[in-house]
Amino acid sequence: MNSDQYARQREQIRTYFDQEPTRFEWIGSAGSGGYGLCSALKEFLPDGKERKLVIKRAIGGESAALLVEIERLKQIEGGKHIVQTRTISNNPLQRAVPLDLVGAFSEMTLSSGDESSRSEGSGPLSAIMSGRSASSGQSAMAYLKLFMIMEFIENGVLSEFIDKAGKACDLDFMLFVRACVGMAWPNELNDPDGEPVLEEPRRDEEPGNFTHTDLSIENVMLGNFIRTELEHSMAPILKVIDFGLDRRFRTHSGALDMNGVPTNLRDIGQIMINIILLETYPTTPDGPSRGYSRISGDDEYCYETDASAILPDDEGTNPFPYLDPDLRDKICECMAVEEEDRPDLAGLFDYVKDKVLSRGAEYWFERRHQYDTGAVYWRETEIHIEWLLQSLLFEPVPFPNPYAKDDRLMIA
Repeated sequence: MNSDQYARQREQIRTYFDQEPTRFEWIGSAGSGGYGLCSALKEFLPDGKERKLVIKRAIGGESAALLVEIERLKQIEGGKHIVQTRTISNNPLQRAVPLDLVGAFSEMTLSSGDESSRSEGSGPLSAIMSGRSASSGQSAMAYLKLFMIMEFIENGVLSEFIDKAGKACDLDFMLFVRACVGMAWPNELNDPDGEPVLEEPRRDEEPGNFTHTDLSIENVMLGNFIRTELEHSMAPILKVIDFGLDRRFRTHSGALDMNGVPTNLRDIGQIMINIILLETYPTTPDGPSRGYSRISGDDEYCYETDASAILPDDEGTNPFPYLDPDLRDKICECMAVEEEDRPDLAGLFDYVKDKVLSRGAEYWFERRHQYDTGAVYWRETEIHIEWLLQSLLFEPVPFPNPYAKDDRLMIA
């Protein structure tokens, strides 16, 4: 589908919302992918408040893929670092197509607590995948206009941020780990418009096998800063999107090969390498696998990792001296060739959380001074890092550089 066809599809969607100007204001394009077209709009609520939403509509013959995303997202959407679905009362799109087909099915999928609709081989999902209607035996082509409503995420995809960030790309690994925790130990969200919670491992439960299947810098979006939360006061919240099926996880028999935590960890390891290398296109690891050692208790053992791009070369030259060696080691573990060499998720969560809470400006200043004798303390303070990240996201910057008179780079 070309840009003109995308535009026509969006105009068709817009028509239904423009009929109610006191309730909705059209914003425009919010991107597109392999199976969905996204448009943004503003809804004016009865209590005088307003909110922004994204309508994702299936394109071409890809309703099945969007339907699978709706079903899978329903399983994990209680996590704060997972994109949240929303509902619209008296939705204009439900008047665009027969209620017993697209609209009613979409609302039921997003809101119903009926577990039978999610069991393998039964319910509307299996009907779509088998090419028949759940109720009448008619073709699955009747669902071509399936849609999903999601929260609006303010600051674009991660790849765009990396492109802006230059060398200021020290994003918080903790946020990616939290997203993995949210997929491994999903939080139930009984109210579709309820407030998600920070993801935490549940120590008395084994992690589930939920696999994103397409987790990359193109499927992570940046939200806003949240002043009341330590992790999001300096860096914007990150949210994982696009949970449609990816064919690379189908076995020869056609069954889904889902191995959960190890695959998700490898994906966030690759995202971190993209950030460090300033690569704005999701890539496979550069170079061959390399042996790397890890200390575990009193023992040291070697494992193969695909994170060779961030490791010192054969002569010991470190390509990224500013990269914290502890963070580098954890990325290498996430990118281990063998799944059994990748870290335990609950242990990784505890480790990273401890580092985030215990390391302040003093630690980072001392580290930077080891390879940069011109390092200055104020560059590592929370207020300067917050200003730096906000300057990359917003124009104009919400508040002035607190160290502008000392910042030679900005003066230059």
